[in-house]
Amino acid sequence: MTLSTALVVLALLGADPAVDPSIPPPVVTPPRAEAPRMITAPQWASLPGYADLERFFPRDAQVFDVAGKATIECVVRADGALVNCAVLDENPVGWGFGAATVAAADAFRMRPTVGGRSVEGARVRVPVRWTLDGSLDNSAVCAVFEAARPGPDRKARVAAFQAAIEAQGEEPKVAKARAKYEADKATNLGKAYPERMSGLLAHCQSAAAATRVP
Repeated sequence: MTLSTALVVLALLGADPAVDPSIPPPVVTPPRAEAPRMITAPQWASLPGYADLERFFPRDAQVFDVAGKATIECVVRADGALVNCAVLDENPVGWGFGAATVAAADAFRMRPTVGGRSVEGARVRVPVRWTLDGSLDNSAVCAVFEAARPGPDRKARVAAFQAAIEAQGEEPKVAKARAKYEADKATNLGKAYPERMSGLLAHCQSAAAATRVP
């Protein structure tokens, strides 16, 4: 094979005749993809009202008057809508506050620009407090579930719960019936959804420990 023929063959194979084929090609490292920016001070075009959130309030949490909170992280569309949301945390666990917050994400909408920059593709974290009376204090329902907690001393705990009701001015007979009814209702829920009872009891213990910190 003549030199000119070899050059033609190399050209047909896509090779550069000026490059020594025995030398390995340089390794090209692609640039790292930039992480999606996080908007820490969102500017909202619209926020959900009480009526918007009420329809997403977890049913059993309404029945037992359990308050909770959750935080979700979402991707922001060019029009400010929130999509692809995921639950970061919820408390108490097991009661559906995280899922309710994701379901309510459609009611949030950001302004299309923040600081003159489009929000498209950015991420934002949205905390939501779920409460029927404006308070996250679950001490009343904690007392019910503490009384209903399974164990050999359950009867004594229900009696203590009854005494607490009487201390609020309730007649002993009515207090006894109410203590038994509420404790039995909580026990039945705990049997059907054990993660809800364990989640609430963990929440109650954490809240009690926080109040004891000097």
